[in-house]
Formats: sequence, structure tokens, C-alpha cells
Amino acid sequence: MTIMKRVFEHVGLILCDPKHDHRRTLRTALVGEGFRRIKDVSELVVLRDMTDKTVPDLIVLDLDMPDGSASDFVTEVRNGTIGLNPFIPIIAVTWDANMDSVKAAVNAGVDDLLAAPISVNALLGRIDVLIKNRKPFVVTSDYIGPDRRRGGRNDPASDVPYFDVPNTLREKAAGRRVDITELQEAINSVMYEMNEQRLVRHSYQIGFLVDLIVAAVKEGRVNREIQEHSRRLAEIANECGIRLQGSSFEHVADLCHTLIEVSTNISADPRSPDPRDLQLLPQLSRAVLAGFNPGRDKAAMAGEISEMVKKFAERANADALRRAAERSQSMIDAQRAEEEQAKQNAITERRQKILKEKMNKRRARDEAAVLKAKEKAAAERMARQQALPVDVVVSDQPKDMQEWQERRARARKRDIRSSSK
Repeated sequence: MTIMKRVFEHVGLILCDPKHDHRRTLRTALVGEGFRRIKDVSELVVLRDMTDKTVPDLIVLDLDMPDGSASDFVTEVRNGTIGLNPFIPIIAVTWDANMDSVKAAVNAGVDDLLAAPISVNALLGRIDVLIKNRKPFVVTSDYIGPDRRRGGRNDPASDVPYFDVPNTLREKAAGRRVDITELQEAINSVMYEMNEQRLVRHSYQIGFLVDLIVAAVKEGRVNREIQEHSRRLAEIANECGIRLQGSSFEHVADLCHTLIEVSTNISADPRSPDPRDLQLLPQLSRAVLAGFNPGRDKAAMAGEISEMVKKFAERANADALRRAAERSQSMIDAQRAEEEQAKQNAITERRQKILKEKMNKRRARDEAAVLKAKEKAAAERMARQQALPVDVVVSDQPKDMQEWQERRARARKRDIRSSSK
């Protein structure tokens, strides 16, 4: 590594992982690399409290937390609802690197993502990138965080402004002292600019959503997606009302308050909204767009919103085709699975039939052997009876044990008398 161990001495690092052994192993390794101000926690509630009360320089966060959503925590940090510094470098760690968890973490605003188990060298490599070449922040209607696009600053088609945010990790790694007052001033300055940009982005999003909602209501195709758009419109309108305070767009406050009222009414019943609200909504949308973008050509902005709607429709159609293909593939897979199960059932049934036939044959052989043994025993008894003297008849045989003993006693007496003569 190009970073000396001693520069990590004053870096405040929080490890958040529910697994004690992992925290202990990683903490020990990082201490060996020069970190001294390490705090490890196993719950999000503790991490929230610690982030609110201190200003960490780096957070390493396991996405699989038992007491809440780690991605929601990152989103709240980036939006400034948790902590004193919304620009804390955050490295996420995941044991389940599926697309859904990765997408949720990236959309929340993490700086980097590592697949577990992680090595200290891999972590130090990502820390080095955050120190030397951290991505700038961008602001959209639904995202605040490091630039997610591959092209980044080099993307010629991008008109989204970039923000170089305060990076206490870089300062402390370079051995420079961080003054809390100066840090807070820098944070406030960037947050002000980002708030202005968020309002501008919201104005475009409002126009985009209004066009979709109004067209759907008029055409009678209000589905679950349109209902979600209505809810999102009311949510953005309310956020604009909050963000307007202290901004350079306070003159748009009255328009925003009216938009909040109208959008809330429509979101309550998007299938049959008040016709007056539906008629007023596009006018409010255009007025808000002009208010947040003074000096810009209205026709050009309307064209941009139309292009947004067009691209959305294309993506929706593509998604519909993809979902249809997935459903078709699912049906094919289900049919194949059913056929395979039927084959397995037939094989099992055939094996059971063969086994049953073998058991029946074995039982028949055993029964034949028993019968043969009985017949042999009977024949032997008959042979023994036939071998008895001819003068021994059945009537001369003793009837029971007592008669047999009496006969035996008489025979002994005869023998004694014979011997005495």
C-alpha cells in the first residue's frame, strides 16, 4: 500500500457487523495496519446513535443486519436525517451478492461494495481509492450520493452537476487536522447547493409524473403503477415544501403549497379524481417548472419532459417484454420440471413394482419350502409308524401317562418274580 500505517492513527472508523467473530478478526487486522480509533457495533440502532453523536471518517457496514435495513440507514445518512455529516464514506459488505441487494445498496448511496468474506488488503485498497480518488456526488429527484454512472465526469451526455464533498478520511489520512467548525461550514455550503439542485430535479420529476398521471386518467388506464406515481407526486410536492425554506426559491412556496393540496387529493383517489384538480395539475406543474428554472426556455423544458416520458414509455415497454419473456420462460421451466417429475415418478413406480414382484416370488418360495418341510416331516412319521412290530396295535398302546406307568410297574414285578425263581 502507498499509505503509511501512521496516517490511519486519527481516522475514526466504525465497523457494523452482527457477527462478533468477523468484527474481531477485521478489527485486529486493521489495528495491525495502524488504525487506532475503531468502534465496532452489532446493531443498526447503536450505529444510528453513534452516527448522531460523533463524526466518523469511515463506516464499514454489513448489509445483512437483523434489526433493520442497512440500505435505508445509508439513504437517511445521505439525506441528512441521520448524523452530522451526510458525506461520510461508506463501504458496504454483503454475503449475498445478488442483484437486488447490490442494487439497493448502490441506490442508497454507498461509496463501495465488497463481497464477503473480505480481506484486510481488499478493504485497504478500497479505502485508498476513497482517499485518492473518491467519486463526486450527484443529486437527482430520488438519489443523493456518489456518481453511479460508469462514465462519470467524462460522460458528455450528462447535464447533472457534480459536487466535490468534504472528505475527512482524506484529510486525516494525509495527516491534516480537521476543524469541526470548518467542516460544518463546508458541509452546510455543499448541502445548500445540493438542496437547490434537488429542487430543480424535483421540478422536472413533477412535470414527468403529472404528464403520466393526467394521460392515464383521461384514457381510463389507472393501474397500480399510476397509483404509485400519484403517491410519489404527493411525496415530492411535500418534500419541495420542506426544502424551500432557506433556499433561493422561496418565491415558489405558494405554488408548491397548492401543488401539495392538489396532488394529495389526487393520490387519495387516482381512479376518479376531482376534474378541477385534474385540470389544474398540468398548469401547476408548468408554473413550478418555470419557477425552479428561471431564465430557461419553457418550450425547451417541455421538450425535455416529453423526452423523459418517451424514454419511460420505452423502458416500460421493454420491461413489459422482459416480464413476458420471463413469464414464458417460467412456464417452460415449470413444464420441464413437471415432465421431469413425471419421469421420476414413473421410474419410482416401476422400481416399486419390480421390488414387489421380487418380494412376492420370495414369499412364494418360502411358503413352498415350509410346505415341503411339513410334508417331509409327515412322511417320516408315517415311515416310523410302519416300522413298528405287527403285533403292536393301536388298542395295545397306552392311552395316557398313568396307564403307561402302571404297565411299566407290572412289567418290573414280572421281571422280579422271574429272577427270584
